[in-house]
Amino acid sequence: MSFYGQEEGTDDTKKEVKSASFSPYIFVQGQFGTSWFYGDLARYQFAPDLENTQVSGGFGGGYQFLPWLNAQMNLLRGFNSAHRKVITPKNAIGTGAGTSQDMKMDMDYWSGDIMLGINVSNLLAGYKDRLVTFGLHGGVGQTQFNSRTYDGITGARLAGRGKYAPAGSTAEGKGLAKRKVALTVPVGADLNFAVSEKFDVFGKYTYTCMATDWADNVIHGEMAVKNDAYSQLSLGLRYKFISKSPAKMANNFDKVELMAVPNPLEERGDSVAVTIKGTFPPKYFIENGVMCFTPVLKYEGGETAFEPMKFKGEDVEGDGTLISYKNGGSFVYTGKIPYKEGMEVSELYVAPVIYNNNGTEYTDCDEALANAPKAVQAEPRKLADGVIHLSKFVRHNESEIVAPHGYELETVITQTADIYFQVNLAYLNKRLPLNKDEANKEKLANSTMDIENGWAVKNITINGWASPEGEETFNEGLSMKRAQTAEKFMKKKIGEDAENMTFVLNGNGPDWNGFMTAVEGSQIADKNAIINVVNSADASKKEEEIRNMILIYPELERDILPPLRRAEINVNTYEPKKPAAQIAEFATSDPAQLSVNEILYAATLTDDLNTKKQVYANAMNQYPKCWRAVNNAAAIELEMGNVDAAKELLAKALEMNENSSEVYNNMGIVALHEGDFNAAEEAFTKAQDLGADVTYNMGVTKLYQGDYAKAEGLLANAGCDFNRGLAQLLNSNYSGAQKTFSCVEPQDAETIYIQAVAASMNNDKESTLKYLGEAIKADAKYKKCATNDMVFLKYRDDASFQALIK
Repeated sequence: MSFYGQEEGTDDTKKEVKSASFSPYIFVQGQFGTSWFYGDLARYQFAPDLENTQVSGGFGGGYQFLPWLNAQMNLLRGFNSAHRKVITPKNAIGTGAGTSQDMKMDMDYWSGDIMLGINVSNLLAGYKDRLVTFGLHGGVGQTQFNSRTYDGITGARLAGRGKYAPAGSTAEGKGLAKRKVALTVPVGADLNFAVSEKFDVFGKYTYTCMATDWADNVIHGEMAVKNDAYSQLSLGLRYKFISKSPAKMANNFDKVELMAVPNPLEERGDSVAVTIKGTFPPKYFIENGVMCFTPVLKYEGGETAFEPMKFKGEDVEGDGTLISYKNGGSFVYTGKIPYKEGMEVSELYVAPVIYNNNGTEYTDCDEALANAPKAVQAEPRKLADGVIHLSKFVRHNESEIVAPHGYELETVITQTADIYFQVNLAYLNKRLPLNKDEANKEKLANSTMDIENGWAVKNITINGWASPEGEETFNEGLSMKRAQTAEKFMKKKIGEDAENMTFVLNGNGPDWNGFMTAVEGSQIADKNAIINVVNSADASKKEEEIRNMILIYPELERDILPPLRRAEINVNTYEPKKPAAQIAEFATSDPAQLSVNEILYAATLTDDLNTKKQVYANAMNQYPKCWRAVNNAAAIELEMGNVDAAKELLAKALEMNENSSEVYNNMGIVALHEGDFNAAEEAFTKAQDLGADVTYNMGVTKLYQGDYAKAEGLLANAGCDFNRGLAQLLNSNYSGAQKTFSCVEPQDAETIYIQAVAASMNNDKESTLKYLGEAIKADAKYKKCATNDMVFLKYRDDASFQALIK
C-alpha cells in the first residue's frame, strides 16, 4: 500500500479550484440603518428623501438550506417622516379636498417579515469561499404603525392613525397599543462580506410595499404608486452556528471526490490492485478530526479489506496524512490484496470511521469506531464494480525439455593406418623401419576389419604427405603419388569388392604443421631456435632453411622428418543398427537388449504418452543411474498432468545431475503448476544459464506474475499461440490480441470466447456480440461466464447482449 496527500493548490501546477464543503446551518443577525417613507406626502416615489431620513433597526434569524438559499424572519423597529409643500389631497383633510396645501407627517412602526434569501453569486457561479457575495431577498410581512399628519406651515395636527386616531374611529388600530396594522411585501438586495467563518457583515436595502394608502393620512395625492411604502438601508452583523464534528464530516462524506482506477478492478499476478484518487473539499476536514479509511472488496461469501489509510486534521499529532481545513487536500492511494475465487462479481466500498482525536492510536477502523470519542461511520460509498480475471485463461502450454537420447541413426566407424615412404620416393617399401613397426603393421592389418565383418563402407579417404625440406611443387606431386600408392595397396588388400567402394585421395604437399608439432614435442635442445627460424623465414626459403638445419641438427633427419613422409588411410564404415521397429519393440518387451541411448531413442518413435511413460520406466529400471531417463519420465508426467509424480522424479534427477538445464526447466514448469511463480522464474533462469531456451516458459511465468509487458515481449515469436494472444490482451494490445486469437488452432469455445473479451476491451461491440454468440453456441457454459464477466459490464443493459445471455 502506498499513499500520499497534498493540500489543494500547494504545488506549482495550476489546479481547478474545488468547491468548499457546505452544511446547512442556523444564523442570527442584527441590523441598524436608515429609513425613508414613500407615500403621498413624500417628495420622491423611489429615491430616498435625505432631508427626511429616519432610523430603523432590528434583529432576526434564519436557516441556510443551500449555499444559495435561506429562509429568515426579522423583527424591525423604525421611524419615518415626509414633507410635501404643495399637495392637493383627494380626501377631506386640512382645508379640504381639492385644495392645495403644505403637509408633513411622521410615523413609527414595528414590522415583522418572513423572507427567502437567494445568494446570486453562489447560485450562478457555484459555491466556494468568497469574500463578497451578492444576494436578493423577498417575502411577506406585517407592519404595525402610528402616524400623524400636520399642517406644514402652522404645525397643527390634521389627522392621525393608530394611537393618534380619534377614539372609536376606523383610523384607530387593533395592533399593539392600538397601532394600525398593514400587510407588507418586502423586497431588496444585499451585499455580504465574509469576515470570518462564522461572522458576516452585510449591507442590506429593503423596499417594503404596504397594503394601505392611509399611512400618511392622505389619499391619492399626486404619486403614481397608489399605496404607501418605506425602505431601509442597513448595516448588519450575522452569526452562523456552524458546527465542526465527526458527525458533520460523515454526513458530508459524499462531498469528498473519490475515483477508483481501474474500474472494474483487474487481477494481476494473483493479486487485485487499486488506485484511489481523492480530493477533500475546503472547510470539510475539522482540525481535531481523524479519518480511518479502509477500502473493502465485497463478494458473495465474504469480503476482503485493503490496508487502511489515515487522515488527520491540523491539530492532530502523530501518524497520518495532514488535511487542511481551509484548503482541503488531494491524495492518491494504492493497495493490493490477494485474489480469491469469487471476486469477479464484487463491489469495492469504503465507509470511513471519523472521530475526534484524543491522542490514542487505534490498530484499525473497527477499534476506532468502538472506542474513539464521537466516532461515527459514514455511509458506504461504492467505488468500483467487480474484478476482471483474465489470468485464469492462461494455458499450461509450457515447453517441457527432454534430455537428448544420444542415439545416432547413422554411426560412422573409422579404422586408421599409415604407410611410410623414403625421402622423395612414392613406391611402397615394406622394409622401412616405420613400416616394419609392429603397431603400425597391426593397424594396417585391422584397417579392413569392419569390411571383413560385413559392414557397409561409406568411403576410404587417403591423405598423402611429404616432409617439408623438399621443393613445394615437387612435394605436392609427391604427396598425391603416395596417396595413389596407398590406394593400390588397399584395393589389393580388400580384393574385388574394392571396385564398388569410394576412394577419396588428397595430395596435401608438405606437412608443415606436423613438422612444427614434432619439433616442439622433441628433445632437441635448440628446438625453439629451429621453430623461430622456420616462422621468420620467407615462405620461398623455408625448405632451404630446414635443409641447412639438418646439417646442424641431424636429429631432424633421423627422428622428425621420416614420420612425415606418409599416406594416412581412413576406412570409414557404417556401424550396423537395429531396425527402428525392433528398437521400439525391445523398449517395451525386452529392454535388456538395448543400450541406454537406444531405449531413450525408442521413446521418440511413438506419440502415445502412455507408451512413452512405459519406455522411460524401463529405461530407469535397466539403467538406474541415467538421469536423462528420470528427467524424460518427469517430462511425460507433466504432459499427462501428473505434477506430483513429475516433481518427485525431478528431485531424483537433480540429485543425479545438478547441472542439467533440462531438469531445471521442468522444475520451473512444476512450480508454475503449484502457483509458486517466483520459484518458477528462478528455475527457468538457472536453466537458461545452463544453455536452455526458456523464452516461452519465461513468458508464461511473466503472465502469471502480472508483468504483461515482459510477457508480450517474451512471447513475441510464439506465432498463433493462445498465451501470446492473452499477453497482448493483458498488455492492452487489443488489436494484436484479436489478430493472434483469430489464427489459434483449434478454434474451440474458449478461444472464441476470449476473442469476444478482446473485442469488448477494444470497444468493438459488433465483434463482441458476434464472438460471444459463437462461443455460447459452441459451449452453453459461456452464457453464465458472460453474465458474470466484468469485461462485459458496459453491455449489461444492451438488448442484444441480454438476448445472448438469457
